[in-house]
Amino acid sequence: SKVAFPRRKDAVEAIVLNTSGGLTGGDRFEASASAGPDSRLILTTQAAERAYRSTSGAARVSTRLSVAKGAVLH
Repeated sequence: SKVAFPRRKDAVEAIVLNTSGGLTGGDRFEASASAGPDSRLILTTQAAERAYRSTSGAARVSTRLSVAKGAVLH
């Protein structure tokens, strides 16, 4: 995956890009983000994730977010 950071003056924006094209059996995708004290963070993806049929295993997506005092996270 990659992350794109468009230029903004009011917040940090992060766009997560899955370069694999989708998820299938056994795939794992984990992301974490933290908004520090008094910051503004916008976190998004480029599109809905594509899930492919598999005969073995399950794909798993995990996201962990944390927001400090005074911060805003969208």
